[in-house]
Amino acid sequence: MWPPGQIWPANFPSIALLRTLHEDQTVFKESVYGDAKRTLREKLISNRLVFYFVVMILQFVYSWFPNYIMPILGSFSWICMIKPNNYVLTQVTGISGLGIGSLTFGWLEITFFLGSPLVVPRWALVNIAVGFVLITWIITPIVYFKDVWGTRSYAIAQTTQSTTNWSAISVVTTATTFASLSSVLVHMLLHHGNDWWKQLRTTSLAKKGNDLHCRLISLYPDVPDWWFAIISVVSLIVILVVAQVSQMLPWYNVLFAFLIAIVFVLPFGMVASITGQIVQNQGVYFLGAVIASALWASDQSKMLTFLTISYTMYCQTIQLVSDMKLAHYMKLPPRSLFLVQASTCLICSSFSISIQYYFYVVQGYSTRPGATQFPSLYDLTNVGSAIANPINFFDSSTPRNRQLLWSLLIGALLPVPFWLASRRWKWCRHVHIPLMLAIVSWIPLMDAGGLFTWLLIGLLTVTLFSKACWKRHIYLMSSALDAGFYLCLMVIGGPLAYYHIGFPSWWGFGGATGDGCPLSWPNIVFTQFLAPSPGP
Repeated sequence: MWPPGQIWPANFPSIALLRTLHEDQTVFKESVYGDAKRTLREKLISNRLVFYFVVMILQFVYSWFPNYIMPILGSFSWICMIKPNNYVLTQVTGISGLGIGSLTFGWLEITFFLGSPLVVPRWALVNIAVGFVLITWIITPIVYFKDVWGTRSYAIAQTTQSTTNWSAISVVTTATTFASLSSVLVHMLLHHGNDWWKQLRTTSLAKKGNDLHCRLISLYPDVPDWWFAIISVVSLIVILVVAQVSQMLPWYNVLFAFLIAIVFVLPFGMVASITGQIVQNQGVYFLGAVIASALWASDQSKMLTFLTISYTMYCQTIQLVSDMKLAHYMKLPPRSLFLVQASTCLICSSFSISIQYYFYVVQGYSTRPGATQFPSLYDLTNVGSAIANPINFFDSSTPRNRQLLWSLLIGALLPVPFWLASRRWKWCRHVHIPLMLAIVSWIPLMDAGGLFTWLLIGLLTVTLFSKACWKRHIYLMSSALDAGFYLCLMVIGGPLAYYHIGFPSWWGFGGATGDGCPLSWPNIVFTQFLAPSPGP
């Protein structure tokens, strides 16, 4: 929440929408001189409510094409389509390969993992772009064509159904995932350690910052720390009792799961608060999976329970603070907000547990083993994640995987030289190693072509609309694009899906793989295009 530099850009579209819906749209010129004669363009730009609905309607109409009429637009590997039978070309330019030149025109594919690119600060976009080019377009091809661990036997950016074989991008992104965990701790201690210490020593809300928002919100009574302490202790006791009595997890391992979340909430929360990227959770999820698989390699239930506690606590805490910052901007009383958040969590969780209990216990519905809101630990590779089976890190039959643990040391060392250089060169202060690593770790779960499009839209936006007068319109546009897309999705996924009304099949569907670039996908046997692999 503090210092004021923690701006949480992801909240800006919601703020722009709320202000647009509730503020008077009459401009100063009209209030003084009456209804001024203005052009349609002037009215559209000055009246934010009209601007919002126009953009929303246009997005609603457009979203029918990539999501229903012409799905190939969602995975548009146009360079690969020139010569789809060329193996090297498909691996380099396919959207499921390295994605060089490939685009996605679907708003869902662009924003599903990383949110809207319109709200990310320019310096953060540049860091992500540098990390993307360096890791995906330079390091990954080197790993692939050097045939590290036999990666040339598979697609460059996707892996097979086996949990013992790695694609090139899996090797690289697993290393970056480990490195992001250690780098974020070191980076935050070096660059923000003084801020942490200062905020811990400052108890008065009125003294925690001199920005306008903090001065105004300080007029309300603050939430005492013991309120948070009580609700945390009560929640912990409930989890300890339930886990111990049900034998889902020993009580001391529950405390261990809590410790993982506590350690990473502050550093990754700082990343989210200054960059707008609130989804820096791939590394924490993987760390929990690796630890769980090391402790209970043969007990899927305990593994998932441990992962649920550590990962859910981490994600929900960051989301809770983000909502608190939104209320901070909107000047909502902190104590009222606390009561609303606490009661909402209690009601929603009670309904969720009751519904699941009714279906899976009372009604006796069953699912496949390990079916949860998380990918099953043995399916991490199968679903196209950047991470292979965590058990392989401790299996004696795959000792080579342990070499990736050296990434923890590399990640801890990378921020140090840039921090030292920042004392002499100011531009080095904007080098953010954890951001580079954390975002790229989402590949190939997020296709390289999708991340390339996300970056392209973000960089073009901050370049073309750099003036301060356009900032509010950009945030409002982001909210309108989301609203238009979800309205379209409600129609497509509602009545059309219910009555099985599909668009007639044509070449715009992209063939069997959806992107017109079949050789870059994992269901193709690639060894026929290559010389025999010398082995790992």
